[in-house]
Amino acid sequence: MNTSISDKDSYVQICRAAAENDNIFRQFKRYPQYQEILEHCSREQGQAYLDEIHKIQSDYNLPTIQTYLDNFLQNDLFGDPITFTYLELGVSISPSTLRYIKVAYELWATFGRLDNLHITEIGGGYGGQCKVLSDIFNFASYTIIDLEVANMLQHRYLNTLGVKNVYLASSLDNGFKSDLAISNYAFSECHGDIQERYLEKILQNSARGYMTLNQIGPEMKPMPYDVLAEHLSGTLIDEVPNTHPENKILIWGTK
Repeated sequence: MNTSISDKDSYVQICRAAAENDNIFRQFKRYPQYQEILEHCSREQGQAYLDEIHKIQSDYNLPTIQTYLDNFLQNDLFGDPITFTYLELGVSISPSTLRYIKVAYELWATFGRLDNLHITEIGGGYGGQCKVLSDIFNFASYTIIDLEVANMLQHRYLNTLGVKNVYLASSLDNGFKSDLAISNYAFSECHGDIQERYLEKILQNSARGYMTLNQIGPEMKPMPYDVLAEHLSGTLIDEVPNTHPENKILIWGTK
């Protein structure tokens, strides 16, 4: 049984190769087998994320994106991502990096600053969300739960960028207690049996949570959104910008 839609040979192989091979690490974000899972945001989606960042910044009186832009751009230094120039920024940036920044601003608006929190992320990609959050906040720890080969790539990527207090795990045997649990689609892309384990071992042990949820095929037997929200006493809101009509964001622990 595949544990998630990313648990496939092509993705596993490119993660391992990028972690072990210098040439592939320099351009892994360009490989089709990697873009099938990550790094597939369009220019237009990037603009929509940027517009939402500006809106959140204005509504909650947060520092502008330019305040941290030099650090955010470091996320595009490795892997050779596809980038576009956005006129209001005056620089070329990956739309996927803009998505990570949008999530960071939404977390800030929802929970306040994340300094000194113990954060757990379910499915961390190459570590982009962790990197962007480290540019704004001084978290106490950041644990990424993922496939072992994804952990290998995350280790290389985040070490190369000098991100501190990162812990990587591919097993749920001991469970994890955290101040904040997050997931960008990864939880909802897992098989329902794996989601049950995440719920027991991570989510119900997290005081706060923010997860973007998307629909996958019924063959994965995913947990319905409303059932998950009830377990966590959480609230479902629309994903903004909306990348699929059925996508939702689940938030809990805001009070």
